[in-house]
Amino acid sequence: MRDLLKKLSGSGVDHPLTGIVVYTFFNFLRPAIGIILLPIYLAVFSPEEFGVYSIHLIIMAIVSVFVTLRLNSAMVTFYYDFNDDPEKLRAYMAGIFKVSLFIGLAVVGVFMVIGPFAFDLIFKSGDILFYDDGFIAISASMFAQVNAGYLTYLKNHKALKGFAVLTLINVLMTATLQYLFIVVLQWGVTGALLGLMIPQVLVFIVILVLEPQIVIRNIPWAWIRKSLSFGIPLIPYLLIHWFMTKGDRLFLERYLDLEVVGQYGLLVTLTGVIILFVEAIITGVRPFLFDAFKNTSKNQNEIGLLIKLIIIVPLFIIPFVVLVGNNLRFLTDNPTFLSVSPYFTLGCFIAYLMVYIKLFNQPLLYAKKSGAITGLSVVTIIVLIPAFILLIPSFRIWGVLCANMLALTITAVLFYFTAQRHKPLEYPLKQMIFWPVAVFTILFGLEYYTSFTGLSRMYFGIIQFVILAGLFIYPMYTTLKSYKALFMND
Repeated sequence: MRDLLKKLSGSGVDHPLTGIVVYTFFNFLRPAIGIILLPIYLAVFSPEEFGVYSIHLIIMAIVSVFVTLRLNSAMVTFYYDFNDDPEKLRAYMAGIFKVSLFIGLAVVGVFMVIGPFAFDLIFKSGDILFYDDGFIAISASMFAQVNAGYLTYLKNHKALKGFAVLTLINVLMTATLQYLFIVVLQWGVTGALLGLMIPQVLVFIVILVLEPQIVIRNIPWAWIRKSLSFGIPLIPYLLIHWFMTKGDRLFLERYLDLEVVGQYGLLVTLTGVIILFVEAIITGVRPFLFDAFKNTSKNQNEIGLLIKLIIIVPLFIIPFVVLVGNNLRFLTDNPTFLSVSPYFTLGCFIAYLMVYIKLFNQPLLYAKKSGAITGLSVVTIIVLIPAFILLIPSFRIWGVLCANMLALTITAVLFYFTAQRHKPLEYPLKQMIFWPVAVFTILFGLEYYTSFTGLSRMYFGIIQFVILAGLFIYPMYTTLKSYKALFMND
């Protein structure tokens, strides 16, 4: 077994298109497991229980930002400093893995002392406890971040089969164990969190089997210090990003109740598919996009094509999300969950705003303007916090949606003008404006018609799906055809 795993971990794929497809697929699959298992959550959990589970997921997200002091992020860049010396590279990988584990265990140890007090201070509900659920969530996050350094090593090493095997172990074990713990054993939220932690522990053990020298190698402290100098400054930006994307549920729990958190958790889980697709696409096209940025005047057509792909594909996903969101009765008969359907049109619009933010973020990343990215993110928080405080108590879920819409719109505009100052581009305005406006004009028009006439939510979902899916057949076909030609040429 060990020989087989080592063979897989060293198996590379030379064709760049193959690598991009594999990475894009698995980068989407790992976070998408929560969407795949959504029918189980809705069938077993009450809205309040799903709210508790959602809160623990955002706890895992924020702990992941600092639990290893971002040593795993250093592997993304520092890998190439040792690319010509395999022995030093493996020593560096082992050092990153081992020190990440030590730091992670220390952070978990600190939480074991202060965790109960911190949870009582932050959360209003008595159902959100550090022991045992919070401890399990934080431990799962710690093991995930320790493993992430090795997974990054495999990606950079082009060991695609090894990367795929470890990812599949995580995904399949998560699905299997969560079904066993939630449905069969009926362990509730604790079972769901155990279903997240145990697969990460298993992947950790497999890595030790693959790389037993991790235990015995000396730690290259000089390289580790440089890596910490790289990783620690990323923490403030990542904390800001966490607040932008996850912090709204803390305000809902504080000002309202866990039932509303559960409803909102269902909404953002499904509309989050749009963001997952955007991130997966950008991961795939970024090497081509950055290469084209070297000479924007010469490569304008190529840049326009790649931007068009980033804009068009998420729009094609929206009718599917709205269809599912307005036919929740096929997933659950709980009236509290079913009442979420009217929020999906606005929820998809807000999720789609992230397309623009992530798109305009790329020129800033290329220009290495991380300070500008962090500064603009701070502006978003300055808008979000008072908006949450003012709108959530009175307007509940509508309030948090409107607050997010306001903050993300301002952020997208600021990102555009800042990016144009550092890396001017000629954007394909037709794709960036016409198609999104067309889609959401149709959606909001049908939403108004549904509310005005009392049309069934099920029929609204079907009608918008037929119209929008038909609308995008041609642009999707031409975009993917051109994209395929671009890959084949490269």
